[in-house]
This record gives sequence, C-alpha cells and structure tokens, in this order.
Amino acid sequence: MNDRKFSVRAEQVLRCAQAAAGELGHGYVGCEHLLLAMLREEGDAACRALNASLRSSLVEKALGSLPEYVVSFVGLLCEKGHISEFFDCAEEYGRMYKHFLSVSEVEVISAVPLTESEKSALISKLEKTSGKKVSAHYSVDASLLGGIIVKSEDTVIDGSLRSKLGKVKEVIEK
Repeated sequence: MNDRKFSVRAEQVLRCAQAAAGELGHGYVGCEHLLLAMLREEGDAACRALNASLRSSLVEKALGSLPEYVVSFVGLLCEKGHISEFFDCAEEYGRMYKHFLSVSEVEVISAVPLTESEKSALISKLEKTSGKKVSAHYSVDASLLGGIIVKSEDTVIDGSLRSKLGKVKEVIEK
C-alpha cells in the first residue's frame, strides 16, 4: 500500500516552495511560494500549460499586496521565461538599493553572543569608520575562542583570539 500523501512531483514542488520561502526569509509557505516554485522551472509542464495571461493573473493574485512595480517585474520575468532568475534579480536589487542609501551590510561573527550594548557600540564604531549606515547580521562561532570577526563587502577585520594565537604560533615556529 502506498503511504504517500503527495505525488513525487508534488513533493518536489513543495520542497522548492519551502526553499523559496526560506530564501525570502519567510517563516511560512504561501501561495506566492508555490507559484514561484512552479514557475521557477521553465521546463516544468505546469508552467508550460499556463498561458501568459493566466500566469500573469496568478502572479498578480499571489503578489498583489506588493508594490505594483514588483508585481509588474515578476510578471515580465514570467512572460519572458526568466522567472528562474527572480532571486538573483532580487538579491542584486537589494545590493544596489543599499548602495544607493549608503548602507553597508556586515557579518559579525563572535565567540559568544554579543549584548545589545556591545552591538550598538560596534555599529557606532563601524559607521564612524566607514561613513555609511551599517546593517549587521550576527552569528556565534565558539571556535574563535574570543573576540570577533567583521566581514563587509570588501574587508575582513579579524580580531579573534584564534587568529591572534595563530600569529603567535607562526612567530614561535620561525
């Protein structure tokens, strides 16, 4: 007896929809994610079966709460058969928009979680140094032993204890 609730193809679409939701930072899977999952694969039979006007109306229905320029852009990607490039386009748009606003995105890796006051002091220092507004994403890596690493678009500041101990080791071994 088959215990599957969905066909293999339906499970693939659901996995793709979950990935789409994750890429967008959404904690749920909605109709917009299912639509993107089906449209993402240009060779998909479901996508080919939908005529351009139906695809357009589905996009508008799924993404209707977003600004008109976003809905129009996604509709154009569908119409031209380039929906699979949506996430690359969105990522590039985000980079360009942040550049326009003079926002620098940084990744901060620390050995232990930073307190809010430590985060605030770090952001202030980075903004003063760079002359830009700074948006930070934080993560913890205990293997650093202590200190932090700050990564921006073109710079890495490694103030970790692991790095400093590595440099001491190099000096000793010479």
